[in-house]
Amino acid sequence: KDFLDQLKPDNGNAAAAGVELPYQLLRRGKDYEIRRYPAYNAATIPYDRRDEGYDALATITKGIEPLAPALMEVKNDNSEKTMSWPLNFAPPGETNPPNIPQSIMTTSKEPMWSDCNIETVGSKVVAVGSFSDASVAPIVRKADAKLREALTRDGITVPETSKASVKFAQYDAIFSLGKRRGEVWIELENGGHPWSD
Repeated sequence: KDFLDQLKPDNGNAAAAGVELPYQLLRRGKDYEIRRYPAYNAATIPYDRRDEGYDALATITKGIEPLAPALMEVKNDNSEKTMSWPLNFAPPGETNPPNIPQSIMTTSKEPMWSDCNIETVGSKVVAVGSFSDASVAPIVRKADAKLREALTRDGITVPETSKASVKFAQYDAIFSLGKRRGEVWIELENGGHPWSD
């Protein structure tokens, strides 16, 4: 192989950021999927630039291998942007994920990382729309609008609270080459779909 071919990921896909947070596929519709995710622990920080968010979370979680995807939420007025990394998840049959290593809890309490929040996210049902372009605002917002339209078309209630921001997931290692894997996420509320617990 020549040098450039050696740099290309397998099948032209971008390199994955990590092992993926598992989920149960509940429905595959036209332009979307409905998934149930287990409870998981996550580290969340505010960020201005995504690369800085990745660097900060990599420092805080040193010593473990966080899961993919990186989850971002951006308020519609751009007043706040957060990035979360799933750290571990509740195994099948369990309702709570295992404890986070003490070293990470200690690091997250250092003054430098005072804006880091480590919390348990409960099990949830999420509507997901996919895109393969870079996760830039016009692409993400277009995918979010398409997902909302598909859910409404199929009689799945889009929560009013979800309209204040856009949530998206990035599965690829930052600055990786190749075809990217991105998703927009809308957390569904019990009663707005037939897959309630």
